[in-house]
Amino acid sequence: MGTNTASVAYRGTGEAMKDLVAGHVDFGCDQIVNVVPQVQAGTAKALAIASAERSPALKDVPTAAEAGMPQIEVAAWQALFVPKHTPPEIVLRLNGALVKALDDGHTRRRLMDLGSVIPDKSDRSPEALPSLVESEVARWRRVFRATSH
Repeated sequence: MGTNTASVAYRGTGEAMKDLVAGHVDFGCDQIVNVVPQVQAGTAKALAIASAERSPALKDVPTAAEAGMPQIEVAAWQALFVPKHTPPEIVLRLNGALVKALDDGHTRRRLMDLGSVIPDKSDRSPEALPSLVESEVARWRRVFRATSH
């Protein structure tokens, strides 16, 4: 961004957002689901979304690329993990419950209103997760190595 910034470590999003809203810090970066309520309430202003596409939850906010920072593209994702030797029937049962919850109209609408992107069913399977994790580790390993001194 062509600026010098100081990193401020917080114990969580809540404390960081309180300081942003109070004007104790000039800007912050967080997952969209954590900032949409603040932006909608007018207590914070979104400058850019770090995804490839604009978010329907904040449709007037440009992507980082549109805002002149094409090198910034990050997608937050969540997954359920269990101990390595969890029986397959338990894994399938947990996955089934997750898929059912994500397909529930009320839950889906609420998550999307907060800016979540709900993956296709094929991308929510236990078989799909290892390749996602591997690709993310490879991607971020390069970033960390390039930026570590």
